[in-house]
Amino acid sequence: MMTHPFQSALLATLVGAMALSPVARAAEGILKNPGFEADANADGNPDYWFVYPGIRELVVDPEVTLVAKDNAPEGSVYLRLSKRGGKPLALTHLPDQAALEKLFGGMPRAFTVKAKGRANDLSGDGAAIVVQVFHPDENGVRKFAGRFRSEKLEGTTEWVSREVVVSLVDILPEGTLPSDVEINLELGSDTGSVDFDDFSVVAQ
Repeated sequence: MMTHPFQSALLATLVGAMALSPVARAAEGILKNPGFEADANADGNPDYWFVYPGIRELVVDPEVTLVAKDNAPEGSVYLRLSKRGGKPLALTHLPDQAALEKLFGGMPRAFTVKAKGRANDLSGDGAAIVVQVFHPDENGVRKFAGRFRSEKLEGTTEWVSREVVVSLVDILPEGTLPSDVEINLELGSDTGSVDFDDFSVVAQ
């Protein structure tokens, strides 16, 4: 029996959707508070995002602020970072490791971290999204494996898309999964501020 072209196209679409749906579901649980909406103790800092104490001590006047605005790319708030000197400021998020491993399906592969960013009078090194990957060595000790960085945000911009493609096969021993991953929002500029919102993770 011959198949109508429309039926063939529909079948291909359904098969593709079934193949992708497990990955899409797994990706949903990787990031906690990706839109910065949760702030359980109302301290103005988003839950599950933090600055390491050792980094904060090296930054002059670091500010991490949740801004409530109608024009947030996603939800009702966005995140703003600023500083006035010292070392770069890094706000860190630790993705859910079990959800990451589910996304990989037991095999290391590439994934992309996506977000929206906006520069406000940034100078120097500007700001960027940085993903750091770690894996256990032969003794089970946490070891740095690689670092991936988005295109820089600089000057003054509207809301723009930024992404980091993380290729695990390029940095990990064959068949090895990362022990953990860090997503860092890095600000190098001592002027202005940078805004971030609407983070997601997509499998390659």
